[in-house]
Order: sequence, then structure tokens, then C-alpha cells
Amino acid sequence: DPRYAGRISVLDSKGDVFDQAQLAAGLGVNCKDKKALREVVFPMLLAQKKLLRAYDPHPERALASGETWIAQVDGGDLLRAQETRKSLRFVLPEEGAPYWVDYLSIPANAESPDTALRFLEFLLDPEIAAINANALHFATPNKTALDRGLVRDAGIAEIYARERGGPPLPRSLNWAGSVKELVDALWLELRGA
Repeated sequence: DPRYAGRISVLDSKGDVFDQAQLAAGLGVNCKDKKALREVVFPMLLAQKKLLRAYDPHPERALASGETWIAQVDGGDLLRAQETRKSLRFVLPEEGAPYWVDYLSIPANAESPDTALRFLEFLLDPEIAAINANALHFATPNKTALDRGLVRDAGIAEIYARERGGPPLPRSLNWAGSVKELVDALWLELRGA
């Protein structure tokens, strides 16, 4: 919407930006159609760029200060920004939004695999998982922490949207696949335009 030109930001992340544009175009986040990416998604992003304030790695800061009014932002980051600016709210696009999963792993050649395993076990403790979720405001998959009522944000539908229904929240699998080279090139072209 041109009325908000200069007050909009999207994440400074090709995966987040292309995933959301693919959803807006009706293609789905795991689209492998290179022609559609080049001829449908890329022109959408070029047109959007004219309205943006920034590609922002930390959009919650500009939201909290009022520099931006609309931003593509991770849920936990928006909750932290709401601590400063109470009027901020979630809006999930009708076409959905991709969700991301963070992983912890122990490399096969780790110097101290036993220490790493103990750290992972520590993080999986329901009380520790709740402390982590409560501090970061990101969803925890720790069902025991949720069932015991240890997670303050558990009632926020936008943080736990996959469990509550609403717009589709597909998991993005694209960014190491067959379209990676094309998206890398389009991202560089977009950022340089």
C-alpha cells in the first residue's frame, strides 16, 4: 500500500523475503519453478522495494521507535518490541507465513561430545526450556513445559499458531535445494537495484 511507503521493512534475509513473496504469489514456499521465481516473484519484490524503508536484520528496533509501522518480523522479536511500544500487534497474512525451526546438533567430530550432550539435556529440561522461551519469546516445542504452565507466552496464538489453526504456516525447505543459485542471484540483483 503506497500510503505506507517509507514506513515498511522486511527482513534482511533472502529466505524470509522470497518465502513470503512466493506465498503472496500463490506459489508456496517450496516452489521449484525457476521461471515463476524469475518472472512472478522477482518483479513483485522489485515493486515492493520502492515502498520499503529498509531490508532490516532487526526490524523490532524500528517498530519500537516508530520509524516503521509495518514490518516482516519474527514473533519473539515483535513481543520484545511490544515491551516498549504496546500498540504493536501481530498480523498474519491470509496466504500464510513460513515457520522456521532452530536445531541444535553435535558434530560427529566434536571435541567434547559428552559435554555437548549434557548441554542439550540441560536445555531440554522443562524448567530450563520455559526460562529460555520466556526470555526470548519464541515458541518452545517442550510439551512438558507447556503442559505444566511454565511458559508465559503459551496463550499467544501467533506464537503457537501451528497448534491453534488459522492461516497456513508451511515449513520452508528451499534454500539448499535446486533453486538456491537462482534465488542467490536474484537476491543480489534485488539488493543492488
